[in-house]
Amino acid sequence: MKKVCMANKALKICIIVCCMCFISIILCNLNFCKLNIDDPRWQWIREKIFFDKSKTIDIAIIGSSYSWCGIKPKLISNELNGLNVYNLGRNWHGRDVDYFIIKHLAENHHIKQILLEFRDEENQNPHQFTKYLIEPDDIVQEMYYIIRSLKYLDILSLSNNFKKNISYIIDCMSNLAIRGFEKLCVRSFQKYFMKNNILNEKQRKLYEKENGYYSHGDHQVQNKKFLKKFANVKVKTISKKKYQESDYIPGTRADFYLKKICNLTQKKKIKLSFVYLPTYKKRVLPSQESFEYYSKLGEVLLPNCNDIFKINYWRDKNHLYKDGSVKFTNELISLLIEGTNNSPHYLSYSTTNEKLYSNKYLN
Repeated sequence: MKKVCMANKALKICIIVCCMCFISIILCNLNFCKLNIDDPRWQWIREKIFFDKSKTIDIAIIGSSYSWCGIKPKLISNELNGLNVYNLGRNWHGRDVDYFIIKHLAENHHIKQILLEFRDEENQNPHQFTKYLIEPDDIVQEMYYIIRSLKYLDILSLSNNFKKNISYIIDCMSNLAIRGFEKLCVRSFQKYFMKNNILNEKQRKLYEKENGYYSHGDHQVQNKKFLKKFANVKVKTISKKKYQESDYIPGTRADFYLKKICNLTQKKKIKLSFVYLPTYKKRVLPSQESFEYYSKLGEVLLPNCNDIFKINYWRDKNHLYKDGSVKFTNELISLLIEGTNNSPHYLSYSTTNEKLYSNKYLN
């Protein structure tokens, strides 16, 4: 009897979630509120995606603060005959947000190449801002993925995993409904909702000066705890990470969105390149298994990291700055010009002929 009651309760929750999803889809016409996040960085990204008049972007850099702080787009532009290059990195790693940014970017611009950050491990949790960015068609697909990935026992027992996923879906759909309500409001109310989403001129100039690079980070002092812990560490060589079971990507949430990104870029004829961003904390290259996984989705760029681990190149354990960003960007530029084989790390990886998607250079 108890199991029947729990099963009925779980079924009711699923029905409620489905109803909320349906209502949210009816309410939401999200052209007005896309990427509406009260944060200067996101406001600038929103402007570049939806309101920038330069419709052709030769290279768009997508990723977390690792990319935001580590890759200088103006330097790439100067070395590659004035190509139009933007750094759209932001706080926190998440393949869901990577997908939403690339999706909107491809809808509003002609993109020739995406440089997509990858690390030694993937984040499998939703990005903090996903609920503000997700759209009706995406929430339906995400809901299908979550329900499919849940174990039957999770649903019957109302496990913490089940509750966490259902809460996340409800949270996303609540935000969809709110954005739909905002869209239905009169123009004066729309101005009220958007008043904090206007980038001031000082902030805009700060980002435009370096095409989105985190230039103000170059004026910050190094983290004291970082200096104390790593000041005497000397790194001569960098080696591949040993594969761990937790590193397995196929079938995960990250894999779900990476496949969506790959399908989208292939459909839009955008060249997809994965750029490896190291950290001072771990000082490793991606594992063989990770390298093979990303190679099946796109081109893999492994900038030379042998000379990157100098203490003065890093603002903290995760973020390059000043000469470190210049050094890393120059190593990346050499691969963009001369090809992936120019990396000293490339030969240490074996590749298979199996390809999930096309790896061609698309013009």
